[in-house]
Amino acid sequence: MLTTIALLAGVQAAGVQAPIAEPAVQEEITVIGRKLRDWRGSLKTRNGTVRCVTRKSTGDREVDQIGCDAMVTCFPRFEGEFKAVLSTTRDKAVRNRVNTEISRRLATCVEQRHDELVETLADRRAARRS
Repeated sequence: MLTTIALLAGVQAAGVQAPIAEPAVQEEITVIGRKLRDWRGSLKTRNGTVRCVTRKSTGDREVDQIGCDAMVTCFPRFEGEFKAVLSTTRDKAVRNRVNTEISRRLATCVEQRHDELVETLADRRAARRS
């Protein structure tokens, strides 16, 4: 079964929040967050394997990887729920409502993972500049 899920990282990236960090790290977090707003990607699943494809690159390979890593980490946690709704619910309105709720929880997971990955990359880049 082939499933494609597209997530817009801009929605998640806008929520990048970090604890108060040194100015160089905070600057990197801001730059990375801005870049992630423009990133677009999609997931493809086939036979239990999840693959991310960058549809619109930020021009920064490490930032693009944050978008994909967050999606690939989070989607498998919710994939079974999406499949269950498709296979058990005939009522389109109910299916849409449930899918919307699952998608909200997926987006929350992606946002949290983005935050972690952005902070890690920002720390690494700030350390290189020092």
